[in-house]
Amino acid sequence: MWKRERIYLFLPFGTTLVRLPHYAGGRCADKLEEYTAVLGNRASLDSIAGTYNGVLPPNVETTLTLNADGTYLLIQAYKEKQNEREKLRGTFQVLDNNVLMLVRPSSGDNIFYKVRDGNCIILIDSVGNEPEGETARFYVLKKRK
Repeated sequence: MWKRERIYLFLPFGTTLVRLPHYAGGRCADKLEEYTAVLGNRASLDSIAGTYNGVLPPNVETTLTLNADGTYLLIQAYKEKQNEREKLRGTFQVLDNNVLMLVRPSSGDNIFYKVRDGNCIILIDSVGNEPEGETARFYVLKKRK
């Protein structure tokens, strides 16, 4: 009895190559028929790299620097608490539908943003929901020129 076998190779940033064996007349051929690249709707790292600024609720001045090597620096200054700044460093991934997942190694929590266009990103929840209504504009970080 021949077994069907699939081999998955996991590459950086979610690119997956799947090896599909070729079956001819019920017998497994040694020939590799094709590699299929499974690529989602994703922005490239080069296109989103840069520094984004804005004031996110509740009144937190935010600067997010995304580097083309997949690392980030997030600086949050709390306006209500003088001299309180938080600096977070880590890596980020580009997920399907242009969602950025900032990995926080210290806490294990992740922060999610969605790339709107080449000039702004919006803070979203972990399910991918964007803020709605009049307050939606307060969750946007704009790219520095």
